[in-house]
Amino acid sequence: MFTLDADGRLSDWNPWLARMFDLPLHDDHAECYLLGDQLADPERRFDEMRRQIALGEPVQGGDFECRVALGGVRWVNVVLHPLEGRAGMLQGIMNDVTERRRAEALAQAQAERDVLTGLLNRRGVDKAYGEWVTRQEDCSGLALLMLDLDGFKAVNDEHGHHAGDALLALVARRVEAVVRRTDVVARLGGDEFVVLLTRLDAIATARLIASKLVEALGQPFALDGVSRVTIGVSVGVAFTHCPPAQIGELLRRADGAMYEAKRAGKSQYRLALPG
Repeated sequence: MFTLDADGRLSDWNPWLARMFDLPLHDDHAECYLLGDQLADPERRFDEMRRQIALGEPVQGGDFECRVALGGVRWVNVVLHPLEGRAGMLQGIMNDVTERRRAEALAQAQAERDVLTGLLNRRGVDKAYGEWVTRQEDCSGLALLMLDLDGFKAVNDEHGHHAGDALLALVARRVEAVVRRTDVVARLGGDEFVVLLTRLDAIATARLIASKLVEALGQPFALDGVSRVTIGVSVGVAFTHCPPAQIGELLRRADGAMYEAKRAGKSQYRLALPG
């Protein structure tokens, strides 16, 4: 618990807050401590909370990241309300909510991952694409590769879903081994995968990686309890220097090119027409 003056300076605090931020006990301090300085708050949400209370809002609260004296980074929830009978003064309660935030982050991460392969799922690749488009500062190219396995259904039908699941996990690892560490690999569902190739100087790099994927996934796979199986992959490549705000357009173009590869005999790649 703590109190703040009208300028956001700590006027009083309890031993818990003193331990968290290495503050002296109230009776021993002569310096001014701004609580906002203890919080990682680039958007100045804490100042906005104080401003809203000054405008008549009864209670304001929010979560903040901070580096504490006990070591490491923690998350705290701060609730402010006017101090009755003390004009301009605020009273606050702070709680450590680090474990809650970690649990929320873990749940969010799990919601964006495919359980079988560990790759991003559709939700995860949407987010990764949006983040890349938002922070893009140059005119480098981007390619989206749509991969659809050839012959996977036959393996699944002949050897069972357990073998099919094991094969999908092996495919995921082989795709990751071909692409660059900075690229994004995702499983959309079934036997469909997506690769985002970022910061490309030319479409030639996308062509090269697409051909390597066709070659790599055409090599036999060894499954436990099953003789070696051979499948293939058809790949559609959509390349652009001007990525759209949403990934849907690139998915559509790459999907169309992938079906062109299927119709042309499978186990090959095709380029999407400029869209």
